Amino acid sequence: ALPAESTAGPMASQKYGTDVSESKDAETPLQLGNMASPRQKSCDLVAFWLFGLLNNFGYVVFLSAAEKIYSGAAGAVLAADIVPTLIVKATAPLYMARIPYTTRVVVIVALAAAAYITVATASAVWLKLLGVCIGSLAAGAGEITFLALTSRFHPNVVSAWSSGTGAAGTLVLRVAQTRW
Repeated sequence: ALPAESTAGPMASQKYGTDVSESKDAETPLQLGNMASPRQKSCDLVAFWLFGLLNNFGYVVFLSAAEKIYSGAAGAVLAADIVPTLIVKATAPLYMARIPYTTRVVVIVALAAAAYITVATASAVWLKLLGVCIGSLAAGAGEITFLALTSRFHPNVVSAWSSGTGAAGTLVLRVAQTRW
């Protein structure tokens, strides 16, 4: 097991009701995650699967609909969908730990909603591209947030997250076959 100092954080004491940093004998969040009831583990797995699905859905939609968003210049949409995520992932270690998880999730949901609304309602191409950029920021921040959050739960939630992100691609493919 990892030493308590490397896995403990401010969220550990809130979630588990103990300050892991006070005692070297205290259980780490990973060990406590393994002690969760089977029902709790199942709920966690379903939640992280949904987190992965919802986080990547917009990202995949914008990639798949690039030609419809900006006819003749799909490359601009692809760049708008990839570059902001890369920037978030490259810079997040500088600031992300200072932002509480609840705040992160609220901002991510607001950004994703703004992205969908902007791309769906805008008539100007630059506004559509801005919407794609906003969605990319939400997806990048969501990935960092939820993958970091997996360290506080049973190890299998990472697999559930990954499966959910893959399901986003499958769901978008199915929607594209029936609607576009």
